Amino acid sequence: MNDFGNIKFMLGTQDTLLDIRNQKPKSPFSDEIICFFDSLSKNIRNNKDSRSFSDVMTFGFWCRKKGILQYKEQYGDRLKATLGRGTTLHFAPSNVPVMFAYSMAAALLSGNNVIVRLSSKRSAQTDLIINGLKKTLNEFPEMKHRMVICCYEHDKAITDKMSQLCDLRIVWGGDETINEIRKSPLPPTALELSFRSRSSMAMIDAAIFRKIEETGDIVREFYNDTFLYDQNACSSPRIICWVGNQEDIRKAKERFWYEVSVFTRNRYYLEPALAVKKRETSFCLAANVPDVKIIADDNLIVRVELPHLMQEAWEYSVPGGFFIEINVEKVEEALPIFTAKCQTLSCLGFSHEKIAGLLVENQVSGIDRIVDFGHALDFSLTWDGIDLIENMIRKIKYYNKRVVG
Repeated sequence: MNDFGNIKFMLGTQDTLLDIRNQKPKSPFSDEIICFFDSLSKNIRNNKDSRSFSDVMTFGFWCRKKGILQYKEQYGDRLKATLGRGTTLHFAPSNVPVMFAYSMAAALLSGNNVIVRLSSKRSAQTDLIINGLKKTLNEFPEMKHRMVICCYEHDKAITDKMSQLCDLRIVWGGDETINEIRKSPLPPTALELSFRSRSSMAMIDAAIFRKIEETGDIVREFYNDTFLYDQNACSSPRIICWVGNQEDIRKAKERFWYEVSVFTRNRYYLEPALAVKKRETSFCLAANVPDVKIIADDNLIVRVELPHLMQEAWEYSVPGGFFIEINVEKVEEALPIFTAKCQTLSCLGFSHEKIAGLLVENQVSGIDRIVDFGHALDFSLTWDGIDLIENMIRKIKYYNKRVVG
């Protein structure tokens, strides 16, 4: 147990790892941890190199003191008589470089210690956040005993040992990744949260879009939701649902996709492998679904219009500027495609409250988030319908008995 093999430590050491279970859990949203994140926020945002990466700056803004205090206020009395579960082990995803930081932050805010296993695919965003953490830890030396960030190649023996150190394991990844990690047993009292790969969609009211005179912000927000991560984020729309009559939809599509294409052309680099995958998938759809319409002036944006609603559309969604489109007259007609595969619904022209009511009324199995354009990638402490803080804390139940005598 004292030798974890070929692990590369980005934060902490093997001694930190071996001692981490001796660090007692804290109360959620403690003053110390809030100050820690406020300092981290400043260290990230004051680094001029961070300004080249919007996702890094977004995380830096997210963890500022004002934002954390707003989260704390939302939990209110639910945090009474609670502590962190102990040590959390995080398997970070490779498709969204900054997600490890949000997962780590949720655990620390809950009062836990953290061990993070990063993907072997390094990124500038990851390095910037880790550098910010190192600087912040010099200001909060006690926290150095509570945090380990490391990297190792897929090795079940190491994962076995890591898993025995934790009270809660958090896994971000596809079904194959989750199933592989689950082969490593947990201590009897430990819990697991897993976040599988999912897809998302956007819904646009065609008539409302046509009435908007200046659409520059909408196009930019759609680009940020989709192309920033090659549509690899679970919350990035891959299916576009247009709502309205045929004429409004036709004209709205023409304008929308023209403006998205112009905006994207000089900002996005299409990887050759993705270019091939997009063509392959569109032809596969055409071969299996009669009357589909493939629209691609070039290979930057490939659209496939479906002749009718089909749940199988999710199986054909791929990243890199590939969009499957469906047309409906009313929102209710789209309900069958809101399967468990769908995580986020990005809306333009719809009331979030009404959409949520419709989902509950019809007992829909999918959609855990409803957001405006430009907010698909925003992180929340409720993810995939799971309240992270609630699941990362231990509640001490007590009863007030009448005092006699």
